[in-house]
Amino acid sequence: MCNISSETNMASQGTAAISPIKQILDISIFINLMNEHIEKAQPLLDLLKEAVSDYNTKKPYDNVKILGSVGNKLYFPEMMEDGGYCIELDLLIERPSDNLVLPLVQEDPNTKVIVKPVKADIGDKTYVKLEVVGGLPGGIKESDIEDLIVRENNAEGWSLYVLLNSGFKMRTPCLLDQMMNFKLPFRKFRTEEKQHIIGGLVKYTYKCLMDKVFGIRLPWPDVGENWSKRERVWPPKSVVDEVVSEGCHAIPKTKSGETSSDMWKYSFAAAEQIIAHHLTTKQREVFLLVKQLKKKYLERSEPTEGLVMFSGITSYHLKTTFFWLSEKHGPSMFEMDQMKSIEAFFDLLIEFLEKEHCPNYFMPDVNIFERLWEKEEVFLYTKDKSELKKMRISALLKLTKNLRMNLPNYLTSDLLNVMDESHKMENKEKLKEDIMPKGFYERMEEYSKMISTFTEKSPTEATGSCSGNEKDTDCT
Repeated sequence: MCNISSETNMASQGTAAISPIKQILDISIFINLMNEHIEKAQPLLDLLKEAVSDYNTKKPYDNVKILGSVGNKLYFPEMMEDGGYCIELDLLIERPSDNLVLPLVQEDPNTKVIVKPVKADIGDKTYVKLEVVGGLPGGIKESDIEDLIVRENNAEGWSLYVLLNSGFKMRTPCLLDQMMNFKLPFRKFRTEEKQHIIGGLVKYTYKCLMDKVFGIRLPWPDVGENWSKRERVWPPKSVVDEVVSEGCHAIPKTKSGETSSDMWKYSFAAAEQIIAHHLTTKQREVFLLVKQLKKKYLERSEPTEGLVMFSGITSYHLKTTFFWLSEKHGPSMFEMDQMKSIEAFFDLLIEFLEKEHCPNYFMPDVNIFERLWEKEEVFLYTKDKSELKKMRISALLKLTKNLRMNLPNYLTSDLLNVMDESHKMENKEKLKEDIMPKGFYERMEEYSKMISTFTEKSPTEATGSCSGNEKDTDCT
């Protein structure tokens, strides 16, 4: 996320935050204003993309891709109070499974291995283990790479080597140090304030928060076979073939509740990006408008009177729903009537919420709502998480239905200035102060004593900190 402010040498007034004047706009007017905002921030995006491209030329074993909203070309600039914008960058650092150079201190092509996915035996097909085919490279001892590879016995009793996710996570390079000379901690980082003048006319002042993850590129998996073969209106077969040929990734992530470090999670974030790049202009505009509506009106919900908390809905859920809608109807629906397309989107989201099941776009039997409130212990400890989940889905469903029924009244000019509430925080400690409603933790403690769903332990005592609305993407 980049906090950016811009000034032009041609105007003396500088750039200030747009006053949030609430005015209902015609959808065509709103979309034109939205496109102007996007175009204004494009030069800085180009600068950051150039920095990533330059980094790639210096690292022979890594390929870095910008994913997320910027990489998907589904980005809308968020304006800060000081007149800047917010740009969130998600970086995938990938290496191929058939030529995987181990991330040792002294990297050497002679330390490359070949890996293949094998079943993780945890009852969740989104997670796999990565077996090292053919054993260790010559000259490498197990003791030299004990944080990267371990010997295990499979269900048949055969001995095999598997990759450990913990070692790969710890050895992921701090990209922006090498890209733009910033001092960074490990995975998520915010830079010091920097300035660039681009084109001799515009000065950008910005702070960046980037999220980076290591991924091993794999061939298209068997669990995604249904996606490649099912009937659809969109995307066209050429795009489906491109997605399958590019494969997917395994990222170093352990299933919630598990302690083993030999698990990897399938990620289809790069596949989503290929599909997103084939959205038409009208489709893209509809999705961006939906994202702004979500930020403004669906960020918080009220599961029970007086208890306001993050709803849990994320851009990942919106994008998944949008892909399902586009697959069924194709681009023609968006070309004919964008307002009806937005209504159709919320109709489908409401259907998923009512069923409490939002199917993963590539593995439909996987419910991505299962992870929707996986981190609810951030807010409170529960005796019955399923009961809390139903309360929160019900609250979000109520909000979404109200938005759908009165959609034209929600297309107001202040949508252009709204930002994701989780992006407002500088750190975890400030979340309580800046994001959560006044008196939130005090009310939580009261509810924990009054309602059987909650324990008597306050969330501040139970967790020590609040990490906010957890990002939920296939990549991270």
